[in-house]
Amino acid sequence: MKLQTRIMLLLTAFMVLFMAGLLSLRYSEARRASLLIEDNAIEQGRFFDNVVKLKGSSLEMFVFDYTYWDEMVRFASTPDERWGRQMIDTALHTFNCQAAWVYGEDFRPVYSTGTPGNPGRVEFPLPKTALARLFAQKHFTHFFVDTPDGLMEIRGASIHPTSDVDRKTPPRGYFFAGRVWDKDFIEGLSEITGDTVSIQHDRPSTPTPDGYDRDKGQLTFHRALDGWDGRPAAVLMVLSTPKSINELNRYSSLHFMFFAVFAASLASLLLFFFARWVRVPLQLMSKSLDTENPYLLFGLQKDGSEMGRLAKLIHGFFSQREELMKEVAERRRAEDALTHRLGVEKAIAHSSSMLVSEQKVDLGEVMEMLGQAVKVDRAAMFQFGDDGSTMGVSHEWCAPGFHPLDNSIRKLNPALFPWWMERMKNKECILLSDVSELPEEAAAENEMLQSVGVSSLFAAPMLCSGRLLGFLAFDSSSGTRQLSGEDMALLRSVSDILGAYLVNKRTEEEVIKAGKLESLAVLAGGIAHDFNNLLTVILGSTSAAIVQARSVEVKEYLKTVERAAIKARELTRQLITFSKGGAPLKRIISLEPVIKEYANFALIGSNAVCEYDIDPDLLRANVDEGQVGQVIHNLVLNAEQSMPMGGTVEVSAHNVIVAPGQVPPLKEGRYVRVSIKDHGMGIPEQNLPKVFDPYFTTKQFGSGLGLASAYTIVMKHDGNISVESREGVGSVFYIYLPVSQ
Repeated sequence: MKLQTRIMLLLTAFMVLFMAGLLSLRYSEARRASLLIEDNAIEQGRFFDNVVKLKGSSLEMFVFDYTYWDEMVRFASTPDERWGRQMIDTALHTFNCQAAWVYGEDFRPVYSTGTPGNPGRVEFPLPKTALARLFAQKHFTHFFVDTPDGLMEIRGASIHPTSDVDRKTPPRGYFFAGRVWDKDFIEGLSEITGDTVSIQHDRPSTPTPDGYDRDKGQLTFHRALDGWDGRPAAVLMVLSTPKSINELNRYSSLHFMFFAVFAASLASLLLFFFARWVRVPLQLMSKSLDTENPYLLFGLQKDGSEMGRLAKLIHGFFSQREELMKEVAERRRAEDALTHRLGVEKAIAHSSSMLVSEQKVDLGEVMEMLGQAVKVDRAAMFQFGDDGSTMGVSHEWCAPGFHPLDNSIRKLNPALFPWWMERMKNKECILLSDVSELPEEAAAENEMLQSVGVSSLFAAPMLCSGRLLGFLAFDSSSGTRQLSGEDMALLRSVSDILGAYLVNKRTEEEVIKAGKLESLAVLAGGIAHDFNNLLTVILGSTSAAIVQARSVEVKEYLKTVERAAIKARELTRQLITFSKGGAPLKRIISLEPVIKEYANFALIGSNAVCEYDIDPDLLRANVDEGQVGQVIHNLVLNAEQSMPMGGTVEVSAHNVIVAPGQVPPLKEGRYVRVSIKDHGMGIPEQNLPKVFDPYFTTKQFGSGLGLASAYTIVMKHDGNISVESREGVGSVFYIYLPVSQ
């Protein structure tokens, strides 16, 4: 052990012993002062209680003397106003009271009076029911009660004859006298006792405890002033300043301070030299190690002592460590970048292989792989509607702990976000390291993104043959996230693959659907023709039987058969329309009168109305007027039936140009797009792929052929029909018909 360490241990032991002795002395003096304070508190409390008792003795004597007196017995049973004024009113001043009350033996009020400051009858401050409780088991009562004049001390006793000093006979009445503890009374108590006396009517939430406050030099104690029900009506707080105890405390404090200053001076002198030679160098070295700052030891390295040599060793350690940390950090960054790059490439390669394969692909799984690969909080695919008027989330993945996007932004109007749409249409990717830094012209985009908690974002457009189908969005909500240029390039390539996949998938679905409907149409057409021939025989035979029948009852039966056959023939007509037998007879016509005529006809007798929005220069189309009218009729009727309480069916017709792959399986060119929109119950999402299937219906009395026939007719016109629907909001059907060349 070094000499410096031994000296420090010796000095420390000396200072510990010195401080222990000083604290022991302080404790003994504090204990002696505590015993003196306890004795003084007991004595002061006794003295105060005696003073209070002496001040209240006149009230007690007044009540005691006046309640075993024959004249008071007579007065309680036979009140005499004059006697009360002479004997009771004059005694109030004598006994220093402010009010008196006399009650009969049945607690009936007999007499009450007050001092000149409060003359006349004085209301007793307690209910009549309380009187019986006061004298249930005793002849005397003493309590306090709050009155408008202040806290009043009331003493009462039962009235007995003069000869009944021990009050053994039944009470003949009851007498009460009261004294107000006003400001003068309290000041009198303070003057006699030499203390500060106050009344607390409401107990504070943190009352001052009884005892001695060394800081203020005050002795505090309380006396509860009980009400008539035994609960405190108020509390008497007494503050006393014992001079002898305060002098003792002052002397003890000065004595302790003297020794403490001496000890502190000695310790400071010793510690100064120790700090200069040992503690300061050690602190510099410790701080240098904690903060990893070797430059703090620059001055200490010049010291020729052991501390200087130790400082040089620490500085060399830091130099070697810095070189090693740089090498490790560089290797770690390279490994992390390589691992991330391989993960992203693997996810994108796997996603791409899934999309180009002929197997069924779960796009939600694709979004999950991409989101996990680039380490974002959410990955979502937005797709535009057929007419480009809506965009919404079709597939989404969220990291654990994050919630999907709110329903309010799952179907948006692209026109509300011009800054965003301009970049998407220009085939640009959008990178937002911090959403709050969006320009002023992107205020709508900023508000929408911040409302869902997005802090950073990357979006890549989904294109196919130059047409914008939607976009992929990768966002973070837990903080800003900067994607590398390689990540963004790979995500852009995946977005293009997804665009091609969506177009191919829609085209494939349309081809499959058309093939299924074509097969069903052939079958339905053959059945319909055969069934129609049979119905012709049945109708002819039934008509002949009706003519030949003689019985009225038989005729009615035959007419019922005839009506059923006619309805069956109507069904075969629909089947024939659905089949190949209903090939369109095309001619070039204007669609506007056809649309209005068949739409209005479908709503005859209903509580729904049509609202039209048709281009004034609507192009002519080469169509079968009857079949296209049947399609309009079926769709408007379907819209009306979805609104049982009535409403508006919005019918529009506009000239549009369809780009390649925009509306599979339509070819590039000019078309008339007819849309029929209702505000009804909507179609459940799981039913949307089946709405054009034959015999599929959710209506109680529907045949399931209306939409299937419409699909067949439109497809035979080299057009397309599709539907968008949201349950509880409504549905929109879109019809594309090629214009005449």
